[in-house]
Amino acid sequence: FSVLFDNIQVDSSRLYTGMLIHGHGSGTEIYYDNKEVEQYFSMQTLIENIKENRVHIDVLELSSCHMGSFYTAYHLSSAGLVDYLIAAANYDYDAEGGVSHLMRFLHQPPKQAALRAVTNAPNQYDLETVRDMSMVALDMQFLHQPMEQWLKDYWLLTTRIPAVKKAFYDFLHDARYVYSWAEKKYRNEYTKNHTWRSLNRLIKQEKEYIEQHCDASGETNELNEIKRNFIRTSEQLLQALSNATLTRWCYMDTTGKVYTHYIPGQCFDGISTDDEQLDLLVNEVAQHEFRKIIL
Repeated sequence: FSVLFDNIQVDSSRLYTGMLIHGHGSGTEIYYDNKEVEQYFSMQTLIENIKENRVHIDVLELSSCHMGSFYTAYHLSSAGLVDYLIAAANYDYDAEGGVSHLMRFLHQPPKQAALRAVTNAPNQYDLETVRDMSMVALDMQFLHQPMEQWLKDYWLLTTRIPAVKKAFYDFLHDARYVYSWAEKKYRNEYTKNHTWRSLNRLIKQEKEYIEQHCDASGETNELNEIKRNFIRTSEQLLQALSNATLTRWCYMDTTGKVYTHYIPGQCFDGISTDDEQLDLLVNEVAQHEFRKIIL
């Protein structure tokens, strides 16, 4: 990263910083080939280097599959170092390095550049030759606090009620998501009933699940209060996701269509997630909460 940041010019107030990172993504890390050995860097590595070099990123484009994820959005928004994020929830990796959506719009203000880059992206592909694709442009300022509070309430709820965690994971395991063991299971069994692992849909489904089981007889007032807090936090995060999404689209190879408004269940509708990402994020939140109790 040192060479990259050495070449970033931030001397003029007339300029802003756009960054493009290209590589094969996993949702938590980005892989790259240095011609000798395959290596990767995490979101924490990226954030640490941005901080060390005292650079603020106005628009970050992760030209990498799977990086439009809960894990990525949470860490970048919590760091407060990136204003707008362009990323794909399932696939947007050009092995030849030929696709850059942001570069042609850098003459426009950051928000407009992010918006135009994603809106224009489908025109840069020969969609008949690719599988399902998606992309989203996010305004990061709306996300950190609602995401963090939802994770805290999710951790508290699933710690107290193990059956809830199983219900959440059943949804994730039944969803079709290319970066997981589930693809092997569903590759030859794909039906219209399999949905992508959408964070938006996960929150909606589990909010409804808790609403149906809220104020259950035999449970303590404390437990019911935890459920009500989770419902309220879920509503706030759904609103934050709506506010943060500047634009989005998905392409389905089964229909040959690009969707921008109504997003079918077989498409990503913004940010994705899976049980591995949730475990990582919840463990980080839990450790933070435990440290506060100890201190």
